[in-house]
Amino acid sequence: ITHVRVNMVFFPSHTWLLDFGASFHLTSHKEWFTCYEVKSLGKVRYGDSHMCDVIGIGDISIHFGHGSLLIMKNVCHVV
Repeated sequence: ITHVRVNMVFFPSHTWLLDFGASFHLTSHKEWFTCYEVKSLGKVRYGDSHMCDVIGIGDISIHFGHGSLLIMKNVCHVV
């Protein structure tokens, strides 16, 4: 991943904004990963030109209130 531009939206830390048309998903919450690999993958540039490092990649499980489970694969960990 090198210099990908994404839109930045702020929500409470426990909220996900899912865009199934996105090239990739990212989070700064390492504790959310159920499977994780430390990996330097470059930088991400947000819509406001702020840049973050991608320092890992892995899977995150999202449990919905009605009992469904979504496993997001290859989510980028940014700092």
